[in-house]
Amino acid sequence: SAASDVYKRQVDNVTGSRIVTADGRARWINADEEPELFWAIRGGGGNFGVVTDFEYRLHPFDRNVLSGNIVWPIEQARDVLEFYAEWSAGLSDELYVGPSRGRLPEIGDALIMEVVYNGDPAAGEKELAPLRAIGKPLADGVQVQDYMIMQTSADAMMAHGVRSYAKNGMVKDWSQGLVDTMIDAYDPRVFLTNHVAGGAVKRVGETDTAFPHRNAELMLVFVTGWMDPAMDQEMIAATRAQYAAIEPYMGGYYDNIEYDRDAKTRNFGPAYTRLAKIKAQYDPGNLFRLNSNIEPAGCSAAQVEAELPPGLVDHDGGGVRQVEAAVAGSHRQSQPLFFGQAVEHGLRQAARFRAHQERIALPVARRVVTRNAARTQREDARIADGRQRIVERAVRPDARELAVVEARPPEPRLIQLEAE
Repeated sequence: SAASDVYKRQVDNVTGSRIVTADGRARWINADEEPELFWAIRGGGGNFGVVTDFEYRLHPFDRNVLSGNIVWPIEQARDVLEFYAEWSAGLSDELYVGPSRGRLPEIGDALIMEVVYNGDPAAGEKELAPLRAIGKPLADGVQVQDYMIMQTSADAMMAHGVRSYAKNGMVKDWSQGLVDTMIDAYDPRVFLTNHVAGGAVKRVGETDTAFPHRNAELMLVFVTGWMDPAMDQEMIAATRAQYAAIEPYMGGYYDNIEYDRDAKTRNFGPAYTRLAKIKAQYDPGNLFRLNSNIEPAGCSAAQVEAELPPGLVDHDGGGVRQVEAAVAGSHRQSQPLFFGQAVEHGLRQAARFRAHQERIALPVARRVVTRNAARTQREDARIADGRQRIVERAVRPDARELAVVEARPPEPRLIQLEAE
């Protein structure tokens, strides 16, 4: 989030969660109830269960903020990045500025700086002025506007149906070598974006949560998107090549955008041993393994594969359930998985489920909601009519004053959706 320098990461603002663990139990966890599991899910990825509810600490926020993008032609990228590498180290917590690089419609190859200032716009304009003076921007869209404009600006890039693949890595320090490589290794097929991490994010202890990358300046994200399935291998290879070129300047990664590596590889640092022990307590059979997997302490991947039949798991004698690889998008097809057949079946099942949702379930749900809304309106009208009759009966013709009896408001009612 562009406001993280002030409010920290989302994991730092979670105060409670409901999670379904491998034994089928739904648990409410927080700093007092099962605190070890609560610590683990805040940075440990999907290794511990399925979270169904989050409770967050909220902060006051004026949604009309100084924000937008400044765009330079790719030929000026080196000058802008060299300036940014030095200038960004002294920015206030209120100013978020992060570099992206890629090919834009109607503009071409460009360097983009995403800007959000969480404070007085006049102060933000003053702090931003040195960056605006570098080179000759093609466009400057920074202005006071609704925060949601920036928050949703990239939604279309990853819309439903777009095939995509991504990798990421953490950058601890800007260096001339990093700037040079970002320029020299440019591939217009790969969009390089970022999540800047500084300010309040860095002031959280390294092991206060399971997210250990508190000393990173930013996270670089390498993304490709395409429509033709025939391009899958080409685009995945391009993303990996771009990542490999810049990898010497990165260490660790955000595991919710990374599926190609083992979790132990330079990622969780001092948190890994503790995470593995918690994994052994809550998921000793490694049911939740289709991720950047943390193996249960004392249990190897080979042991897990031997214990669990491909695609099947038995839950507390409740019968065998199909473990489907709920892979959200074809970009995860290169994910190293234990059971290839289960993955293929899961993808087919997911496709059938989406088709069912679009063809049957969603239209039925809309009709049911519409019908219940109409029924509620009729019921409210009936109650209002009855209330009026009560008032009329309370009026006595021979009384000097009219006695009006107010009916109590109806009790709250639940609207039950009916299946067709």
